[in-house]
Amino acid sequence: MQQLSKTTKKAARKTVKNEAETKKFTEVIRKLEKGLDLGNRYSTASCCGITLAQCHLLLEIESNQGASLNAVSASTGLDKSTLSRTLDALIKNGYADRRNSLTDRRSIELFLTEKGFEKIKEINSITESFYGLVLEKLKAAVSGNPVEVMNILSDILIETGLCRECNGNTKNSN
Repeated sequence: MQQLSKTTKKAARKTVKNEAETKKFTEVIRKLEKGLDLGNRYSTASCCGITLAQCHLLLEIESNQGASLNAVSASTGLDKSTLSRTLDALIKNGYADRRNSLTDRRSIELFLTEKGFEKIKEINSITESFYGLVLEKLKAAVSGNPVEVMNILSDILIETGLCRECNGNTKNSN
């Protein structure tokens, strides 16, 4: 009986410690999200004269030249109406083009224009400068490889993907 009691107390202390660690980790992740959001808003989009949504869509089209509207909608998580509005602004400003698919008349494919590729260069230059500074500060502050740590963290966050629609359950548990 006495041994069970010690084990139970030890487990209870470990749970409390894990809860405290989890709470602190959550605070750090929220701070990271806020920092990344501010970095995206102020270092990229506002400096480049486009919205953050337009910036993300340009980057997605660059990664998937000729992708269908449906594929881009799925990969960005944007509904088709939001995607269409954002795309319309990019087309109006000469950054992107939509074309009917040569293989499927019902499908629309997305491409960057020459002006779009120039905007991508500008975006990449600004973000690489910004994140280069962040990386140098991170290297000075921590031991180990911060790029590897961030890569692992991002993979885990994507894999477990907190889903707001499912009230805090992870995608994997649906």
